Amino acid sequence: MKNYVKFLSIIFLFFLVNKIQAQYYNVSYDNTAGNGDLGNNNSSFGYYAGDVLGSESNSNTNVGYYAGKSNTSGDNNAFIGAESGRRVTTGYNNTFLGWATGNNLTTGTNNIFIGWKAGLFSTTSSLNVFIGSQAGLYNTVGTKNVYLGYASGFDSEGSENVFLGYKSGYYEDGSNKLYIENSSSSTPLVYGDFSDDLLAVNGRMGIGTTNVDTTLALKVNGTIKAKEVLISLSGFPDYVFSPDYNLRSLGEVETYIKTNSHLPDIPSEAEVIKNGISLGEMDAKLLQKVEELTLYLLEINKEVKELKDENKKLVHEVADLRTQIQ
Repeated sequence: MKNYVKFLSIIFLFFLVNKIQAQYYNVSYDNTAGNGDLGNNNSSFGYYAGDVLGSESNSNTNVGYYAGKSNTSGDNNAFIGAESGRRVTTGYNNTFLGWATGNNLTTGTNNIFIGWKAGLFSTTSSLNVFIGSQAGLYNTVGTKNVYLGYASGFDSEGSENVFLGYKSGYYEDGSNKLYIENSSSSTPLVYGDFSDDLLAVNGRMGIGTTNVDTTLALKVNGTIKAKEVLISLSGFPDYVFSPDYNLRSLGEVETYIKTNSHLPDIPSEAEVIKNGISLGEMDAKLLQKVEELTLYLLEINKEVKELKDENKKLVHEVADLRTQIQ
């Protein structure tokens, strides 16, 4: 009896080895998996996994219920998870990990979908990386996208986008966009447009510091170097030249300086040290003082001219008196 069992075992191994060799080194587990088994170096495990592998289907790994079920001539795919890559026919170089990842993809190539339903409704999209449950769920034909985070790019149909964070880029239908956000907001913390070389921060930003007051948009702990700085202002001190402008007398200015040790309308040293200065406001204040100085100079020039005229008149009178005396 033992010899009989041994003989049957040898026969079984003989047929098994010959079956594997005849199928070009394909390995299948489950009598419905890898039914085609005509390509090379394919591995199929699970109910109808790799069901119709054709003669041009090579180096595919199908693991899970219906994984890679429709692949007829795709190469180098790894479909791991129930129904992952289920409808891929000729797509190649795809890696899907998770339930129903890339379930509707047919001819797309070079995609990486990781997470429950990642890239679920992609059909012909290529060169995408979707990582996170439901990442890129409704992106059907987009290319060159990178979505990282739960439901990132969930309803996005665009291409060449980069979405980082929980639900980032959730509703963005454009292309060439950058979102860094942890919600479905359409105004992410960091927004970019690659097509326009644009980068925007929707919030407060610190460079060299994390202590940024809520009243500030940008705080820099360091030196800023620029060729030009454009400052927007709501007004400028041309009002100094208005006829009804209340220009202090020089005596009043002198008294103020003696009392306060700084010019009127200009912050003191202590205030500047404590609060800093607003460049736009300070430039306007300095211009105000320049315009006031101009008015003082004009007034002094007027007085000097009057004195010159009076002096000239006196010179003539003195000359007449001398003539009369002689």
